[in-house]
Amino acid sequence: MSLANALLDLLLDAYHQVEIAKNLALVSVTFFVLDLFVTFETEIKHVWSSKWGYGRIAFHFNRIWSILVLGVYVPITMYRYPLTPPRCRRTITFYGYGVIILIFNTTIVMSLRAWILFDRNPYVCAGLAFCCASGTIGCIVIFQLDVSRMTIIPNPGKEVPDLITGCLTILPRRVTLVPYLIGLSLDTGIFLATLYRTRMLNRGGVRLPIIQCLMRDGLFYYVINCASLLISIFLGIDQKINNIALGSAYLIALHSTLCNRILLSLRVFNEELKSSVAPSSSERTGSTTVHDTEWQVAENENDESMRATTCVGIDDCERQSISVELQELRNS
Repeated sequence: MSLANALLDLLLDAYHQVEIAKNLALVSVTFFVLDLFVTFETEIKHVWSSKWGYGRIAFHFNRIWSILVLGVYVPITMYRYPLTPPRCRRTITFYGYGVIILIFNTTIVMSLRAWILFDRNPYVCAGLAFCCASGTIGCIVIFQLDVSRMTIIPNPGKEVPDLITGCLTILPRRVTLVPYLIGLSLDTGIFLATLYRTRMLNRGGVRLPIIQCLMRDGLFYYVINCASLLISIFLGIDQKINNIALGSAYLIALHSTLCNRILLSLRVFNEELKSSVAPSSSERTGSTTVHDTEWQVAENENDESMRATTCVGIDDCERQSISVELQELRNS
């Protein structure tokens, strides 16, 4: 095979990968926008009117960051004229960091939910924080090293700009394997911790709806996220198609939707719980009285019990430094 034929085959392979990735990116954006419209009314009702806490910050950051990354990345890949190699490198680097930051935000949300089940144990908090931080730093380091080894094929479409758009690249296999394996390991650890704690509480006779809600959402997130990461890993094994795993933007759309759905789920659960408790006619304070569940460790370290108090109003609850969705299992 002549050198010209080899270069042509390489160019055609890169072109087909870019076209598939661009089409999947359009599907991802459509899915993201559709979910945004579907949940917009619920978002206004349960998020915009709530007090500021980490839950609301995470929700707005997740929403704004996803729109920013997709709004920058997708139009550039659909740009009508060939991109220069430096601009391609900046675009891919920006998108890669966008994915890492978004997954890091979602991992923090799931870690906090697991931490609630462990009675806000400081050692559990330290362990979860260490795992999240080390996993994120590891992904950033590996991604930066692999981006520096990325091969950018000069786009020959200058004469016919409508034929080839986006960036033609050859990515190292590790760029789509190691970061996704790290993310999969973190999510598996958090889910197993949630599953273990829920099982121990159920064995101890603690079967509150809030616990089942946390477990249900955790299982839903874990299954969908694992499926997406496994697809990315399998695509990344073959270096000829790993551009599809990295450049299709489906992880941004999927993680953003998952994170917002999980945060909205607990917000809706809290509102339904508050509305189901009738206010006291003799002690009406202008806000509905809710039964705020609190963890209490018994004298026997092997037993945990929970008690309910009837002292927290919605307004008082929202004035606390922690967010509304963490109030249900507040420390005693």
